[in-house]
Amino acid sequence: MLPGWLFRAERTLTFTFLGQCAVTYHMPERVDTCTPGLHVHKLILQLRDGQTVEIAGEIIGAPYAALVREGQISAIEVMLGMQA
Repeated sequence: MLPGWLFRAERTLTFTFLGQCAVTYHMPERVDTCTPGLHVHKLILQLRDGQTVEIAGEIIGAPYAALVREGQISAIEVMLGMQA
């Protein structure tokens, strides 16, 4: 759970995962991440070779999970939104 006050004015929060992958959460409203109805609707992965991959939902499956662990993913953008 991340409290809403951690998110900057532009409604983002960035940290480094595994010492090499920048992870940025994008929040439509500055609310706690445990707010009912808030969910991950899309992940955007930036590969070190320049490719971008979009994943619907919140799970990074094969083969991308292995690429994260191997350091081949330079950035992950987590797009949060309220369920309709």
